[in-house]
Amino acid sequence: MSKTIPGGQGVPMLWRAQAKKAERLPSLLKWAGGKEQELRYILPMIPSFHNYFEPFVGGGAVFFSVQAEKKFINDKSSELIGLYRMVAENNPGFFQALGSLLYQWRSMSQFVDTYAVDLMCMYKAYSADEFSVSKMREKIVEFVQCHTEEFNGMFAELFDGSGENFIREIKRNLVSKTTRMKQLENKKGK
Repeated sequence: MSKTIPGGQGVPMLWRAQAKKAERLPSLLKWAGGKEQELRYILPMIPSFHNYFEPFVGGGAVFFSVQAEKKFINDKSSELIGLYRMVAENNPGFFQALGSLLYQWRSMSQFVDTYAVDLMCMYKAYSADEFSVSKMREKIVEFVQCHTEEFNGMFAELFDGSGENFIREIKRNLVSKTTRMKQLENKKGK
């Protein structure tokens, strides 16, 4: 169905893209320099069009906010374009990997819930200066080694069966976050 543009000498107005927030799809991911927060300013300024070209798609906030007969994306990041291509093509391997990540993430959350009291007790003792940084490191390493099998079970398939790097990162991150939390508490005066 077409309409006539008022004052447009009978030129038919095709149903063209409109930037409508109500019909907006969410972005697939957060991206540095993303426009999600600025959409309320951007969308009212976008004119009607048939084709939409997004030269730097990033997280796609604007791209997913407009409707057009045809949409085209580009980005300097070939990995990002690969991600969008896999989503657009409904790539089974990609979605299987996402499902696996979601499952592993839930497993990790469940692990944290199970051992939260142990981890908090360890932190509180360190925070209260009941033991030194080196003793805290020792306790974290001991905790992680005690649960290595559980950690390996979580992400083994993502690391080709070798979770050594993952275990090393867990140790490193637990130590650095624990140390940082104490520094922040001391800075704020607990």
